[in-house]
Amino acid sequence: MAASFQLFYLPSVSLATLFLSSCTLVVYVKRSKKSQLLGMFLAHIVTYIFFASINLVTSSLSLLHFYSLLPCNPFLPLTVTSVEELTQQLVSVSGTSLALDRVFIMSTPVSYAKMSISSKVAALSLAVNATLSAILTVTLLRFPPVSENSTSTYDVIKYLTLFFNFTLLFEVLLNIIFCVQFGRYAKKQSATCKQTIQINHITLFLCASQTFFCVVPNALAIYNEHVEDSQLEWIDNVNQYNHVYFTANVLLSLLFTLHKIRQKPKGTQVVQSVTAREVNGVRENLVVQYDYYHTYLTAVVVYGA
Repeated sequence: MAASFQLFYLPSVSLATLFLSSCTLVVYVKRSKKSQLLGMFLAHIVTYIFFASINLVTSSLSLLHFYSLLPCNPFLPLTVTSVEELTQQLVSVSGTSLALDRVFIMSTPVSYAKMSISSKVAALSLAVNATLSAILTVTLLRFPPVSENSTSTYDVIKYLTLFFNFTLLFEVLLNIIFCVQFGRYAKKQSATCKQTIQINHITLFLCASQTFFCVVPNALAIYNEHVEDSQLEWIDNVNQYNHVYFTANVLLSLLFTLHKIRQKPKGTQVVQSVTAREVNGVRENLVVQYDYYHTYLTAVVVYGA
């Protein structure tokens, strides 16, 4: 029952995710300034598109394999599972990088603006994901699926899963830190307007969704793996749907994000200006702003008196 449900659910949700992520990309590009376009938020949307595209292919292959419409290949299920595990990791790395980017802008806004930190974090995220993809590709091509005497595909996937659990938890912690940071900023600015309160909505939603759909199921799985004498059967049943939970998390996150970036509130920005020291007779004014159309923080250094 679980297998048949996933066979039809995964292609459907992957197609919906691909459509929503493409719509989000179009809206974001249209409403973004060119100077703000290349950053971590754009990289995250592109990662969503890649995630949906790959999962649409793998889930379609699984469906065709189930109905014997493909040549018999005993290694196809393992390959599909491995690739799905990888795509989850790619989204997790990207999400963690996005959360880190938000923390950076609240912690060191001057350096963030001058050093184009968002672009650098995006490049780092893409580099890590490219490395993980290369590792899994080499593993699938060169190592046996399972082996007691040498490194196998199963071993590599196991280590990738450990890294995945770490990034999931780290992303949630960074999102919580950002919410605390922005709450303090809003309080200092006496910014009690409704628009200011909405700034945390996406981050809070992502944090709650990630915790419920990803962190909790993975924590239960880790518990069952390490407690031999008191394993719970219902946890094993829950873990059958781990990829279903993750795809649901991605889909809901995209729905909420797209809903927010399509809104047109009366006040579009919350701005904080901090005057820095004078350099060669020129005063630097730092402007930290949140643009509701971008659902993202941007930092700009403005020169002048």
